[in-house]
Amino acid sequence: MDVVLKAVHDYGRNNSNRVASRVSEKPVETYEHYYAHITDLLVQEDFAQLEKIAQQNRVEKGLLLGGRWKSYEFFAATAYPSSGDEPGYGTRIELLKKWISAYPDSSAARISLAELYINYAFFARGDGGAGIYHGTLWSRSW
Repeated sequence: MDVVLKAVHDYGRNNSNRVASRVSEKPVETYEHYYAHITDLLVQEDFAQLEKIAQQNRVEKGLLLGGRWKSYEFFAATAYPSSGDEPGYGTRIELLKKWISAYPDSSAARISLAELYINYAFFARGDGGAGIYHGTLWSRSW
């Protein structure tokens, strides 16, 4: 056990510059501002900038004020349409497909589209019950 503790201690001493610089970084951006910025980039079809930000998020693992992960808010901003209605989903799907066409190897674009499809499925389903009761289907129109 002493050997392990010494190795951890020595590792920390040898890498203190990297650790200290990462810890001292304090988030300065609100999630509302970040979300709006990412949404604007998508609407403007600035896919190159979105790719750059997605890569930064993977490397830096940055936080926003309040402790939200930048990566989480990035995908929330790209995977939810601004209007939240049927045409909004269609428009957002087309934007994300353009992004994938422009950057076929982009994991961020594909994750965004997958998240959007999941969100659209919940939107299409609505707020009502699933229609299953004790293993049998039932209908509210009875």
